[in-house]
Amino acid sequence: MSKSSSAIVAFPDQGSARKQRLTQLQEVHDLTSAMINHANEGSWDKVGEMQSRRADMLKEALSAPFTDADEEGILSAKVMELQVQNTALMALVSTEKQKLKEQVNTAGHQHHAAQTYLT
Repeated sequence: MSKSSSAIVAFPDQGSARKQRLTQLQEVHDLTSAMINHANEGSWDKVGEMQSRRADMLKEALSAPFTDADEEGILSAKVMELQVQNTALMALVSTEKQKLKEQVNTAGHQHHAAQTYLT
């Protein structure tokens, strides 16, 4: 009598994978919102601390290619929200960099004026 092997083939649950990715993207969204809040408060150290974690989270969430269904649905919309957030965060960073540049220039001019006065 021959034994038959009954192998169970498991197909990945597309819905579950999509939910997991959506959860990951929501976590990135929440972290980015916190970063924007810290940037608005001038807590740039906190923004810097959160950036590497955010980069890792994004890398993980976007590591697998999107399927056609993903691109047409809520995941694509969530990625677009993240792009808007990223633009807002980068604008805050750019503004702060410009302020710092102006402060350095002002300090340099003040130093030069003091040196001129003292000599």
